[in-house]
Amino acid sequence: MITRVLTGDRDDEADLSVREARLGDRYLVCSDGLTAVVRDATLAEVLGSHDDPASAAQTLVDLALRGGGADNITCIVAHVVDPSSGQAGSVPEVVGSAAVRGTVQPVEASTPAAKAAALDRPEPDDVEDAPVVEASRSRRALRGIGALVVLAVLAAGVYAAYAWSQQHYFVGASGDQVAIFRGLPQDIGPLRLSHVYAKQDLALSALPEYTSEQVRNAITVDDLAAAQDKVAELRTQVCPTDTPTSTPTPSVTPSATATVGATASPTSTAAATATTPPTAGATPSPSATPSPSTTPGTGASGCGGS
Repeated sequence: MITRVLTGDRDDEADLSVREARLGDRYLVCSDGLTAVVRDATLAEVLGSHDDPASAAQTLVDLALRGGGADNITCIVAHVVDPSSGQAGSVPEVVGSAAVRGTVQPVEASTPAAKAAALDRPEPDDVEDAPVVEASRSRRALRGIGALVVLAVLAAGVYAAYAWSQQHYFVGASGDQVAIFRGLPQDIGPLRLSHVYAKQDLALSALPEYTSEQVRNAITVDDLAAAQDKVAELRTQVCPTDTPTSTPTPSVTPSATATVGATASPTSTAAATATTPPTAGATPSPSATPSPSTTPGTGASGCGGS
C-alpha cells in the first residue's frame, strides 16, 4: 500500500528537515530498494571511502543488485565541500538507469531492479559499441552454423531411414497383376517408400477372391527370397480354367438296305431297321453314333474371378 508519494502536484507534502552543513558531511537519499538489502554499516563505509559522489552512488547500486534487490534502487549522494576547493559542481551527476548517457556496466537482469539497470546502454555512436556489434555478428554466425548443422543432421536421418526402408520387400498389386515391391507398403504424405521390383505375370483375377484381396492389401515378408516363395505359393492357388466334357448323344443314320419293298425316309428308316432284319450281304447300320456336346466344368471353391 502506497501511503506517501511525490507526483509534482502542488498538494504534495515532502518530508523536510533542516541540517547545518559542515565540511566533510556526506548525505544519502535513497529508496528502500537499497536499505532493504545493504546494511547501514556498509552504507557508511561506502560513503566514507569514496571522494566522488558518483562513484559512491554507483557502488551502492551495485551492492544492492548483487544482494538480489528486487525493488527499484535509487540513490542520491551529496558531499559538502569547500567552494574554493574546486570540487563543487554546478551540474548534478546522474548515474545508473536514470542517466541520459550510460556509465553503468551491464549486469545480469535477474530481478526488476537489475532489469532497470540493464536498460542503461551506451549510445550507438560510442566507441564501446564496436565490441558489442562484433559480438552480435559472431552470435549470428554461430546461429547460422548451428542451423546448418541441424539441417544436415535431419537430412542424414531422412536418408538413413529411406535406405533402411529399401532393404524390405512385400508382395502386392501392380494394376491387375501380382508384383514384388521393394520398400515399405506405407507412404509418408507424398513420399512413396516403395517401388515395383518385378512383376510376376500372375493376374489377380486368377486367384481366389480372398487371396486376391490379401495381395491388394500387401503381404509383408522378411526378404526377397521370402517374397519369391510367396509368389510361388500364390501360383498353387490359381483357379482351374473351364475344360469341355463329352456326353454321347445318339444320332440315327439310314440303313444300307431295307426289305419288304418299302422305301422310307431317313426318319422312318430308323423304325424299319428296328423291325426288319437286313437281307443277306447287306451292311447293317449303326444304331447310334456319339457326337460331342460341351458342358462347362465347375471351378474350385472361391474361384470365378474377383
